[in-house]
Order: sequence, then C-alpha cells, then structure tokens
Amino acid sequence: MADVDHQRPRLDRTALEQLLAGLTAVRGGDFSTRLAPAGDPLIDEIAAVFNGMTEQLDQFTAEVTRVAREVGTEGKLGGQAHVPGVSGTWRDLTESVNAMAANLTAQVRNIAQVATAVARGDLTQKIEVDARGEILELKTTINTMLDQLSSFAAEATLLAAQKQDIEAKNAEISQAREETEERARQLALASQYKSQFLANMSHELRTPLNSLLILARLLAQNPGHNLTARQVEYANVIHSAGSDLLQLVNDILDLSKVEAGRMDVHAERFAVRALVEDLQATFGPLTAEKGLEFRASIEASAPAELVTDRQRLRQVLGNLLSNAVKFTERGRVTLRVTASRDEDAAVAFSVTDTGIGIAAENLATIFGAFQQGDGTLSRRYGGTGLGLSIASEVTALLGGRISTDSELGRGSTFTLWLPGSRGSTRCSPPWSAG
Repeated sequence: MADVDHQRPRLDRTALEQLLAGLTAVRGGDFSTRLAPAGDPLIDEIAAVFNGMTEQLDQFTAEVTRVAREVGTEGKLGGQAHVPGVSGTWRDLTESVNAMAANLTAQVRNIAQVATAVARGDLTQKIEVDARGEILELKTTINTMLDQLSSFAAEATLLAAQKQDIEAKNAEISQAREETEERARQLALASQYKSQFLANMSHELRTPLNSLLILARLLAQNPGHNLTARQVEYANVIHSAGSDLLQLVNDILDLSKVEAGRMDVHAERFAVRALVEDLQATFGPLTAEKGLEFRASIEASAPAELVTDRQRLRQVLGNLLSNAVKFTERGRVTLRVTASRDEDAAVAFSVTDTGIGIAAENLATIFGAFQQGDGTLSRRYGGTGLGLSIASEVTALLGGRISTDSELGRGSTFTLWLPGSRGSTRCSPPWSAG
C-alpha cells in the first residue's frame, strides 16, 4: 500500500491554492481569473478546463449584460446574445435570454406601432402580439381603451355632423324668419294703408249715402201724395239698395279694423235680459214681416249679468240673427241663452232657425271672408258673406268662439260661447218672449 502511494504524483500546493482562488473568484462573479500552466500535466489540464469555463462565463455575462443594457436602458430593440461554442445548459440559458429579448421586442414594437397609429388618428389597429401576465393586462387595457376611443370618435363624428346639420337648419330658419319678418312688416304697412283708405272711403261714402237714404225714405213715404205707385216703388228700391250698400261699407270697415288689430274692446257690466229684450225689439218686427215666428228665452241657469263689450256682443248676435232671418222662408227663429257646460265658457247664446241649412262640406268655409254656404246663395238671398267672418273675428276678441250645427234643408244652430265674470248671479226666474 505504501508503494502505491509512493507512485501517485503529488499535487503542487501552489497550484491547488491558485485553483481555489480562481473558483472563489468565479463564485463571487469574477470571471476574469485565469490559471497559469504549472508544468504538471494534470494541473495543466485542470487549468485549461477552468480557463475555458471562465472564458465562456465571461462571454455569456458580457452578452447578457449587453442585451439587457440595449433593451432595458438604451431602448434598442432586437438585440440578441451571441456566445460561440456554448452547449448544454449554457446554450439553453443563451436561447432563453434571446427568446425573452425577442418576445419583449415584439411586444414593445407592437405597442409602439399601435400608439403611433393612435397619435395619427387611426383607431382601427389593435395589439395582436401574444402576451402573458402584466403585459397581457397592459395589452387588454390598451385594446379596451382603443375600443372606447373608437366608439367615442364615432359618436363625436356623428355629433359633429348633426351639429353641422343643425347649424345649416338654424341658418335656414334665421333666413326664413328674416323673410317672414320682412313680409310681416310689408303686410302691416299694406294693412295700415288699406285701413286708412277704407276709413277715408267709408267716411266719403257714408255722407252721401245717408242723404240718399233719407231722401229715398221721404219719397217712399210720399207725404204729399203726389207720386205714383210706381215712383214710390222705385223710391223703396233705392232705399233698400242704399241700405245694403251702407251695410257693406260698415262690414268692410269692421273687417279691416279686426284684421289690423284696431278694433277696441270696452268691457262693462250689463244685464243679459236687457240685451235680449233689445234684440227682441229689433228682430221681432223683421221676422213678423216675413211671416216667421221669433222666440227669445233665458234659462234659469244662465247668468243674470255679464262683463264684456256689450256693443260688440250685440253686433255678433245681430249678425247671427240677421243670417237666420235671411235664410229662413218659413218656420221660426229662436234665441236661447243658457249656462255653458264648457270649462272655457260660462254662457251660451244659441240662434236656431228652420231655414235652408248648410251642407256638411261647406261648414268649414262659412266663416271665411266673402264666403257663403253655396255660391248661388248670394244671387238668391243677397249679401256679401262678410257677416259670419266679422262675427267670428269679433267673438275671438271677446275671448269666445262660435260653433255650428246644421243640416241641409232642416235649419241651423249657431252657438256663441262666452267666458263669464266672477261673482255673476244666476237668472231667476227664467224669461222668455215671442
């Protein structure tokens, strides 16, 4: 046994100490240590293996550091570690580092590409690169943000288009308003000229007409009994035609005042019965002259007093009664005052006749100026068709309205609805005449 130990070469203590120092340096991360040849074959082989290992570790460390610096610090993407002659685990480590760098490069470049597109206003691109962990969360967040931005951009584009449409329509409306205002000014000026002209003409016509009517009435009365029956008839025709002409002048002037907004309303408190009695006294003889029956009544439910323009109300009722008498050849004309069941009115004045009636298709036009239920009526019964138009306009000034119920060949009912006044008393007992 002693002979065997004597034949094995002894390791140089110095060489072992150098090897230990080199391994200690490697353990501490210093790969720059190299072992020098000692002249002993075994020691030199160990030194060669050690020096090759540290050389590869040094190169590997240098490449990994370079790639980490370029990608992580300098922002240079696409870097790869190149360690020649590595194998085994060292090759696996090198490939892992390169795969990590390549994956990070692809992810960052894809994010940069999408960010650049967004900066240019292109919201259609998405991050498509494979990712995991926090990078996947970042990818999901950015893609979700792009979806929201795309939706917002679409809505903003729609709103911008709508804004342009609204601005265009506003411009059209503004232009139309200006044109309407200009036309309104022209119409107001024309109406003013027309009203002034009609007022002047009515004054100029009324004076000779009144003189003509007085003279014709005197001639028709024939106080000296020196006129023949034919001459008296002529005088009556002149008086009738002059009266119609004077009524036409008055109607046209009233219509002009209403259209120009110059017809004033003067409210006053008055008894409803007094108004009805006045109408009874006026239209009773006219209906009797045509052989018609005239009835006037006030129901107990109707207010005893009203506060409105008595003159204008009488004018409206007079027009309605005149029409009823004109278009009724036999039967009766009735004026009836009742309490209104309408929420917007307190009293209703109904004028009913048994005359010719109005066809259903003509009811919508009878309140127009110069309109009558039938084109042949003006030739048969006379008149200009202004009465109902004036009555409707004046009623509106009083805050009321007129409704019509008619059947051709059986008669008509025109009802004037008027608002009442506070504290109005009821009519008791009911009153009627005729």
